[in-house]
Amino acid sequence: MSDVDVLMNKFEAIKHRGKLDNALVCSAINNVCGDKLTFYLDVGKSGIIENVKFSGVGCALSQVTADQLSEYIIGKKINELNKLTFEDAVRGIGVQPIPARVKCITTSLTALKSLTKDN
Repeated sequence: MSDVDVLMNKFEAIKHRGKLDNALVCSAINNVCGDKLTFYLDVGKSGIIENVKFSGVGCALSQVTADQLSEYIIGKKINELNKLTFEDAVRGIGVQPIPARVKCITTSLTALKSLTKDN
């Protein structure tokens, strides 16, 4: 199966698209191509992320990355988001991006890490 097929299969199976009421919200924009992502995190009283949804527009790579990272961070503490790595994001998408597409992946990381900048 080609990288395009792998990516499109994951794109067609996105499950974290949507919004959550009363959620912690963060956003980021990829100024290179215009990808826009907003994450909605349901964080429990103990600081554990209980649910995540995202909305936005962008290429399949940015959308799949947002979905895969949403799944990955459920069950983690909110203060752990600053430890997310590029490798965490790539592991979930199942393809190795070319250098020109790195920003498509890092847009999700930028948004999520922004929640811990002052914490």
